[in-house]
Amino acid sequence: MPNLSINGALNKVYLRQKPRTKDFEDFSNQLENLKDSIEKGISLNESEENFKNLINDFLKESFYKRTNLINTKKRIDSAIYKTLDSNSPVQVLIEAKRPGSNEFPTEKNLNTKAMQEALLYFLRERILWKNIDLKHIVITNGFEWFLFDASEFQTHFYNDKKLLSRYDEFEVNPSLLFDKTSDFYKDIAAPFINKVKTQINYVYFDIRLLSERQKIGVYKLLSPEHLLRKFFCNDSNELNTPFYNELLYILGLEEYESEEDKKIRIRRLVTNRQQASFIENTINQIEDEVPNDEQQFEIALSLSITWINRILFLKLLESQLINYNKGNNEYRFLNSDTINGFDDLHELFFKVLAVPTNERKPDVVKKYKNIPYLNSSLFELTDNERILKNIRLARR
Repeated sequence: MPNLSINGALNKVYLRQKPRTKDFEDFSNQLENLKDSIEKGISLNESEENFKNLINDFLKESFYKRTNLINTKKRIDSAIYKTLDSNSPVQVLIEAKRPGSNEFPTEKNLNTKAMQEALLYFLRERILWKNIDLKHIVITNGFEWFLFDASEFQTHFYNDKKLLSRYDEFEVNPSLLFDKTSDFYKDIAAPFINKVKTQINYVYFDIRLLSERQKIGVYKLLSPEHLLRKFFCNDSNELNTPFYNELLYILGLEEYESEEDKKIRIRRLVTNRQQASFIENTINQIEDEVPNDEQQFEIALSLSITWINRILFLKLLESQLINYNKGNNEYRFLNSDTINGFDDLHELFFKVLAVPTNERKPDVVKKYKNIPYLNSSLFELTDNERILKNIRLARR
């Protein structure tokens, strides 16, 4: 029976990349929490629903909380959606079972109820919902995980015309209405799975038996870069994907696929807007001066990107100052003692960095004594900042 190794299933370039230490440590902690919670659930004889929730929480906390909805869909135990919006397409189907269930597959016997259910949900996604975004099918009891690339189901099941014909009969034939899902599992799914069970590729692992090296592989297998086939960097100079996702979250933005040209673009969050994000915070500040919604977003985006660029530059500057001065912490300035809000940042930008040291006011010199003058347009007022400043002055 084809069983891919953990590393054998990964993209060769992604396989060579090392995860960030903190990200992997957080994942390892979540993995331990999952094991402990499952063992506790077994001892308390918890329901299957409880174990499904534990698996969902593990995936959310490890990778997907801020980027992808993980929830049920119709009768599907769980699914990872393309975005946080429940109207976005499902990309991963998850069939969850209670540990010890005889419905769960084994490496010697894939053809169990869990696999049959996964096949039904896959066919419904592809045929009823016209979903071409499916990336993986997962069957798990929390401890043991079977990962199938959606292309395996496409090749062995969706491309089988006899199976599709039987599936169509099942969905529309009134004679099968009584207990019809069990009829599908027994009379349709089981024979077709049995026919190809030695040809289906999958990855199997048990989180209780992982070596440290294998744990890194599982981290990558369950990451959005593999499970959702998200873009990943293959060059150290390219943008780090977790950093990029975090940046979108901080800004209050999301990616979406344009209906016109099918390209990935960025927009203001449609749902689950965070009022503390850069975009929402900025719009709250300018909405009286700029009543048009579209202009509000354009100006807020421009201002937010400018401020993010300034802050990222200052982080690099601070690091260089500390290194140049042999680790002297007096050269740290990006902390709550010095910068305690937007007003302090505004002062740092326009009364410190943009002003030669001999022209700064005494209180500014005292507070920012180790910060040099930067003759850079980055710390000059932008056109939008000047316009908003002039509007406010005119209204006083």
